[in-house]
Amino acid sequence: MYNRVLIVDDDPGIRETISQIIEELGYNPDTAADGLEALAMLDTGSYLCVFTDIMMPKMTGIELIKKIKARDVSLPIIVITGYASLEIAIDAMKCGASDFISKPFKVSQIQLLLSKVNEKNSCLRRTKNSPMPCSSTALLTTLQASWKIKIRSLLLSRPYQKR
Repeated sequence: MYNRVLIVDDDPGIRETISQIIEELGYNPDTAADGLEALAMLDTGSYLCVFTDIMMPKMTGIELIKKIKARDVSLPIIVITGYASLEIAIDAMKCGASDFISKPFKVSQIQLLLSKVNEKNSCLRRTKNSPMPCSSTALLTTLQASWKIKIRSLLLSRPYQKR
């Protein structure tokens, strides 16, 4: 299917690092410095997924997710941020993010995320071509379990605060 991956981050070093990793994994990376540039690039063709930062000038990652989902609800969006918090994870999920990764990240994390995107896309293709190819309930359960693990790890990594 598609092997183009869009990387949106205002930090040129992060864009270059993720771009190199994605290219080494066999995908074709495109980069954008902000949400406006990303939206223009999305008009030029189809992408396997989008990696986006949250804190960017001109348009936040949350705003970008909303705009992308208004155009294409099925496009997977992976949030990459240095500001890992439960609130950001919940906001990103509510807006339609597929996954969440914190900076600094590992190559294996990006590889796993791309594998998940390919698996989901494969399931969606089978759903379109067959009456009972894969269970939407099974897909939803898998996605919910993934987010529960991510939220739990965010909660456990936060310092304990008495109220």
